[in-house]
Amino acid sequence: MVKKRNLTLEKIIEASISLINEKGLHALTMRALAAKLGVQASAVYWHVKNKEELLQQLSSVISKQVNFPKQEWDWKMKMMFLANESKEAMSSIRSGPEIMMQTIPSDPYRLEIIEYMLNVLIEVGFTPLKALEIANLINNYTILYTMDEALQMEQLSDPAFHEHIQGFFVSLKDKYPNFFQAMQEQVQNELSAQKNKDFVSGLQAILDGYELALHN
Repeated sequence: MVKKRNLTLEKIIEASISLINEKGLHALTMRALAAKLGVQASAVYWHVKNKEELLQQLSSVISKQVNFPKQEWDWKMKMMFLANESKEAMSSIRSGPEIMMQTIPSDPYRLEIIEYMLNVLIEVGFTPLKALEIANLINNYTILYTMDEALQMEQLSDPAFHEHIQGFFVSLKDKYPNFFQAMQEQVQNELSAQKNKDFVSGLQAILDGYELALHN
């Protein structure tokens, strides 16, 4: 329990992350947060106006974890590095991708990342508008991939789902052999380092396509 006079924004953020990790983002309410801290909801509202502001604070926590690439790398390596960094940062908190989806880039950390990406892309010849398009696509791809990865890992850790998916595989084997083989390999990838290679492969395809368009 945190006494009201000792309550700080940092403690609120810490408790919010703990609550999300335990029960998911849907469980994060101002009332539930206050109960976890052992204070009245009014004490929480003294530090954050509403849940939307709290989510903005959490998005800032995620953005702060993103490191910048080495200056000597080429533009595609820089974009891939930032995407991987963002993926790792979002994965550090349960529902991290959802937090980023539900917030706007208003904190200086997130804005600095966006500005850096745009600068890199403009320097190699993309217009500011096209650079923003590419940055948005990379961001959306990274968020959705990370969200899907987290969901699949949670499902695979559920014995009931594991039993269900095994039954599903058996039903595919004879009538849909190609789908069966692909699904089996996908599950194996979930349990190996191959999965991150899939993420990088998709990102590489996006960047290669834009590079081709740039020179044509």
